[in-house]
Amino acid sequence: MRALRMLVPALFLALLVSPSASYAEPGEATMLEQARFNYEKGSYYIAATWLERTLTSYPRTPQREELLLMIAKCYATTWREDKAAQTVRTLQKYYPNAAATLEPALLKLVESDPYGAAETPGPELWAPPPKVQKAPTPAPPQAADAAPAQGGKGAAPPVATAAAQPAQATKPAVMYIPSGRARIRETVGLGPVGMDAALQARAAKVPAAVSLPPASMSGAGRPAAAAPADSTAAVKKDAAVSP
Repeated sequence: MRALRMLVPALFLALLVSPSASYAEPGEATMLEQARFNYEKGSYYIAATWLERTLTSYPRTPQREELLLMIAKCYATTWREDKAAQTVRTLQKYYPNAAATLEPALLKLVESDPYGAAETPGPELWAPPPKVQKAPTPAPPQAADAAPAQGGKGAAPPVATAAAQPAQATKPAVMYIPSGRARIRETVGLGPVGMDAALQARAAKVPAAVSLPPASMSGAGRPAAAAPADSTAAVKKDAAVSP
């Protein structure tokens, strides 16, 4: 009784574990072993099933060329000539050296295949997956910035930044001379800053000097007094009256 009681839980655990083990996906080595075993034994239909599972689960397997040779023969022996012809065409396209070792009966399937004509090509069966191209690594930014800064033959000439800037208008400046009490307006190129604002305001308050012609100036720099016209006329009148 004690042994029977221990056997019942063992059977229950076996029922729980066996479904998960049966549905577990075998590895690539296990699939290849089963495919080769059934292929050598002559069970081509079962071997083709294992080969299809291997090619579907592991499309980049290193034994891909060998698997295609085996599955092409399995298709031809199990009366699936269309799949056999498509597999042979894939071998001729991607593995021409391996396709040359096929039996003549398999090579004739391509000639009699309705998809063999160039105008109606058939789908590629078990074509290798496209190669993954690595993206180019971008250059570090500091290396690109340091290249123009280094001197030598490959160094780029410095770019003139002053020519690219728009020309700024120059403002006329007023120069003030305090000793002569006169303003001299002169346009000087002092750039955009010009003279000081306080100096310009001070120069604006000083009145402009009145310039006199040279003929009106007397010896000491003073204007000559003009003789009155009435006194000259009176002297001439007295001279005419006197005897």
